[in-house]
Amino acid sequence: RALILSLLNGLQHHRWWTRIEHLRLTLLLVSLAFSFKGVDTMARPKARVQLLLAVLLLGGQEYCRTAQAQTITRIVSDQKTSNPAQGSRAGGTRLWISGFDFADPTSGVSEVYICGQPCDVVGFLTSMTLVVCDTRATTSSVEESVQVCDLRLIVNNQRLASASFTPTFQYRVDRTPWVDHLYPPAGTSNSRTRFQGKTFVRDVRQLRSITIGDQQCNVIDPNIDNEDINTDIFWGVTCAVSDELPSGYYNASFVSEANFGRPEISLDYDVNKLQPYYFKPDGSGTYMYQVYPVITQISAQTGGVAGGTVLT
Repeated sequence: RALILSLLNGLQHHRWWTRIEHLRLTLLLVSLAFSFKGVDTMARPKARVQLLLAVLLLGGQEYCRTAQAQTITRIVSDQKTSNPAQGSRAGGTRLWISGFDFADPTSGVSEVYICGQPCDVVGFLTSMTLVVCDTRATTSSVEESVQVCDLRLIVNNQRLASASFTPTFQYRVDRTPWVDHLYPPAGTSNSRTRFQGKTFVRDVRQLRSITIGDQQCNVIDPNIDNEDINTDIFWGVTCAVSDELPSGYYNASFVSEANFGRPEISLDYDVNKLQPYYFKPDGSGTYMYQVYPVITQISAQTGGVAGGTVLT
C-alpha cells in the first residue's frame, strides 16, 4: 500500500502527468482497495479505509490544483525577490512566469510578447506551471528611464491573464549594463582581452555568457573588478578568445543574470579615447574585436634584390 501511494504521489509531479492519467490511476487504486487479498481479516477493513482516504486525498489535491482556470500568478526577472519584472533595454533579461495549467511543453505552444515583440521561450525550462523566456531589445528610440510594457502570454492560441495584477515588464536604464571598450581590441585566437564597462554583478558566475562573435570567451579570473556595484565604477574581466574563431572582425557582448541582461554599446566616438567599436576597413560596418590570422611558415625565405620572388 505504501509503495502504491508513493508511486501515485511521485507521478503527479511529472510534466506529462495530467488529470486524465490521475483519474485512471485513482480508479484503479479504488478498485484494488476493494479486491486485494492476503491481508488479515480484522486488519483488511482498516487498511482498505486508509488506502481509500489516501487515494481520495491525493486525487482531491490534484483536482484542486488543476481545476483552477489558466492564469498567471507571478512574473519575476529575479527568482530571489518579488520585485516587478525589469531588465536591460538591450534585452537578454530572463523572465520567470508562473501560473496554472499552461501548455504541455511536449505538445503545446507557449508564446510571450513584450510591447508587441516576442520574448524568446526557453523550452527546456518551461513546464505546465512555468514559462521562461529571454527578452529582446526595446524597439523604442526614446531613452526613457523606465519604459513599462504590456506582457502577453499566449498558450495554445489563448491569451492568459492574472486575477490579481496586470502583467507588465519594465525596460530600465538603471538595469542596463554597458561595454565601454575591449583592450587589447585585437589579437590571435586564444589570446586574452579585457572587457571594461559595467555588469552590475561581482562574480562571473552571475554572467550567463561572455562572447566574442558566436563563441564563448573563456574567463581567466572569476572575480570582477568592481568595488561597488551600486555606483558607476567601471568593472573589468579578462577572458581568452576562443580558438574556434577564424580571423575576422567580431562584436562582443555578455549577459548578466537577475534584473539585468545584455549591455548597450556607447555610440559616441572619440579618436582620442579607447573605443567600444571600430570601423571595418571596407566600410561595411563596425566591429569590437579583430582576430588576426596566424602565420606558421613563410616560403621562400630569401630572394633577389630586384624583386619578383613569390612568397607563400
